[in-house]
Amino acid sequence: MRWWPGSPRFVLAVLGVVLVAVLGWVLGPGAAWVLEHFDGVRGLAGKDLAAALDAVRGRALAIATGLIALVAVYYTARNAATARRTFQLSEQGQVTDRYTKAIEQLGSDKLDIRLGGIYALERIARDSARDHPTIMEVLAAFVREHSQDVKTIETGNEKPRDPKLRTDLQATVTVIGRRTVGQDSPLARINLSRANLTGANLTEVTGLPAEQSP
Repeated sequence: MRWWPGSPRFVLAVLGVVLVAVLGWVLGPGAAWVLEHFDGVRGLAGKDLAAALDAVRGRALAIATGLIALVAVYYTARNAATARRTFQLSEQGQVTDRYTKAIEQLGSDKLDIRLGGIYALERIARDSARDHPTIMEVLAAFVREHSQDVKTIETGNEKPRDPKLRTDLQATVTVIGRRTVGQDSPLARINLSRANLTGANLTEVTGLPAEQSP
């Protein structure tokens, strides 16, 4: 924040200078003026006058200390809020980096890398409730798009026996099924309506709507 006239920092600086000047004046010759014009005390002399002036100076110091404490509390709270916002932005930036890397892994032609991306997205969804709905949409889209090209094994003219869902698709369905349902978007549901889940193992999948299970 710059020190331009009218800015909060500039105003506080001016008030601080004024406070120091007034305090210095009250602790010096101004104590007698305050005693006479604010407290209405006149005619004191000797020890009585000295005690009264000390009381004025003590009161001025107490008021100044209180004002300084208030300013300190204000700046402490402000700095804490700034630090909290900075931390949140940094944390969100880390989540974005993790998300981007996981999406890149999801598009790999290597199974182990795709699996790493799937489980990385699951971890992000658990760590960030804000990103949970988007990640579930991405995983559901991955299943919808790639479940149509499931690889089957054929021997001669024989039909495929006991077909199984591709490993990465099975992992994705499992991740979707064990998601934290309470973090789902209230305006959208997991859409697997056009997915081919033939051969999928859903024995441990409990989070899918019934109409989306094969």
